Amino acid sequence: MRDFTYTFETSKDQPTVLRECLAEWTPQLSSHGYHLTTQSEIGLTYLKRFRPWWIVFPVILLFPIGLLFLIYTQEAQLTATVSPSGEGNGSCLTVAGKGPKAVAEAFAQMEV
Repeated sequence: MRDFTYTFETSKDQPTVLRECLAEWTPQLSSHGYHLTTQSEIGLTYLKRFRPWWIVFPVILLFPIGLLFLIYTQEAQLTATVSPSGEGNGSCLTVAGKGPKAVAEAFAQMEV
């Protein structure tokens, strides 16, 4: 998992950008384990709960008590906010969060 922040400028208005993001991202992020948790007029928030890779070692080495380590989970959150562009026309989309390499690279190559 890595932290990332990307900002995109677009000529589209805020509701259009938000609607397009919601329609395109929800199915794609769902395939990576993210679920839409909040939606507002200015942004979207997706959340993923996961177990870190290192959890396998205490589970195996301390079996059967080590099974209690399976209770431990971490969260990764993605937040997209849409704000008016500084130039007056259009809007600015900012995506920030934590995700696997594939998700971070997909956002890096995204066009709005």
